[in-house]
Amino acid sequence: MKKLLFLILLFIIPSVYAQEFEEQLKLAQQGDAKAQFQVGFCYNGGIGVDTDIPKAMHWLLKAAKQGVHEAVVCLAVYKHIGLSIPEGGDDAFNLHLEAAEKGDVEAQMKVANCYCYGDGIIRNKEKALIWYLKAAEQGNAKAQLKVALHFSTEELAESDFHKSFDWFLMAARQGNITALQYISLYSRDGKGVMLHPFEPFKTHLNAAKQGLKDDQYIVGICYRDGKGVKMELPTALKWLLKAAKQGHAEAQYAVGMCYKNGDGVILNNETAGHWFLKAAEQGYVKAQLESGISYYYGYGVEGNEAKALELFVKAAKQGDAQAQLHLGLYYRSGYGDEINVAKSIYWWRKSAKKGNSTAQLLLASCYHEGLGVKKNDAEAFKLCLKSAKQDNSQAQYRLGCFYHHGYGVTKSEDNAYVWLQKSAEQDNREAISFIDNNYRRRVISEKLVVELLGDKID
Repeated sequence: MKKLLFLILLFIIPSVYAQEFEEQLKLAQQGDAKAQFQVGFCYNGGIGVDTDIPKAMHWLLKAAKQGVHEAVVCLAVYKHIGLSIPEGGDDAFNLHLEAAEKGDVEAQMKVANCYCYGDGIIRNKEKALIWYLKAAEQGNAKAQLKVALHFSTEELAESDFHKSFDWFLMAARQGNITALQYISLYSRDGKGVMLHPFEPFKTHLNAAKQGLKDDQYIVGICYRDGKGVKMELPTALKWLLKAAKQGHAEAQYAVGMCYKNGDGVILNNETAGHWFLKAAEQGYVKAQLESGISYYYGYGVEGNEAKALELFVKAAKQGDAQAQLHLGLYYRSGYGDEINVAKSIYWWRKSAKKGNSTAQLLLASCYHEGLGVKKNDAEAFKLCLKSAKQDNSQAQYRLGCFYHHGYGVTKSEDNAYVWLQKSAEQDNREAISFIDNNYRRRVISEKLVVELLGDKID
């Protein structure tokens, strides 16, 4: 039987191969979960033993039921590629739940996350908290942070507030950076009584009620983002409007975004454009960009290419990468003037240097096609790679094509498939079609995936 290699996202490589297969098998037969995973993996890949997929499934299922997450993922991949899974091996949640009930802390975290985010199960925050607590009590720092956040962000009794501090402290002692940041927000009054970390919100609220625009803006943002208070978008907009009407530029921009996105109010591009322009006139760079886009496309205002160009230039000169990208697009499209490829490349290069993935991809296309610059596939490949590593699906597709055809890099179908698959996983239709036409039956080794993408499954 041909060696079966896992699909693109499976970055699992057993950590120990020193012991002989037979030795691993004896440990597996004695119930050692890690050995069961090792044996299953060996049977899958023909490592020290002939490839035998049914036996691989048998041992991976045993390991999965003991909470070995990698084994659960392996079984999920088998199912994904159409293989028949042993009974009980095709339900990742229940496999984790079975291990969690036996006290496996990692499985408890997986179950908690499933309930918290509705991953493979109906979302249930109460059950999520139960499992986070179980994992936290076993010393899992991430679970301790989750529990602490639960008690600190809800309107709970003082005793629960103290619980939140205790959990933050436990996570912080294990070096959890987020917990350390929260700990720093806690303070004590003159009597040594601990104060809530979001006590400053009340101070800002009192000042906001007195008409101070800076505090009105802060209160609006707190309600918008749920910082120190329950998220309430209509209330957020109320306070942001108060500050905006007093000329607060950031508040004016925030109000514009509320109307643009329909956050706490009915979507209204005209009102959004009104507030963007007010903030832009005060030099607020994000508002200059949004206002420029409004004039460029005629969103809520009468289209005005000259006004759009003026605003794009102002924001771009302040160093805004997104504005530099749009300014380049403006010159490339030729609106209001003839197409100016040189200017478009000038601004895309500035945006790309700041890490803008779209600008990097556009520049890559220019170098590949020799548009406005001397054709240079090696430079095109470098820029495309930078963009692809930021999860730009179109760049990942183009990078796959570069590897497939050998543009600017040594031709490699393995590398091509890795990036094409990454793009396809983001539903890029071009990548899906390319794979279907060229790589339908191809699979890639885990080692190569790790080398190319530089990470593993968590």
